[in-house]
Amino acid sequence: MTTSTRSTSSYDNNSIQIYPNPTKGKFEVRCSKFDVKEDKIIRIYNSQGVKVEEVKIPEGKKIASVDAENWPKGMYIAAAYLDGLIVGQTKIIIH
Repeated sequence: MTTSTRSTSSYDNNSIQIYPNPTKGKFEVRCSKFDVKEDKIIRIYNSQGVKVEEVKIPEGKKIASVDAENWPKGMYIAAAYLDGLIVGQTKIIIH
């Protein structure tokens, strides 16, 4: 299955942060640069491009917790979406 996304001109690879990174399991996704009055969606993909997690950060919040303790070791990509548009992404290392 292929997923297509639209990107915005305000795309910023630094718009989301992962802490701690690398991690052995639980981590936080921070969207401190998003000062919008809508929910933010974080989708996490494995190295094959398969979505493994989707996290909703509610309006007014900037942090979400993710439990990846049962995920295989490796590199993942976290992509931030607003109104269906990708606005940033970053790597996550699970070890």
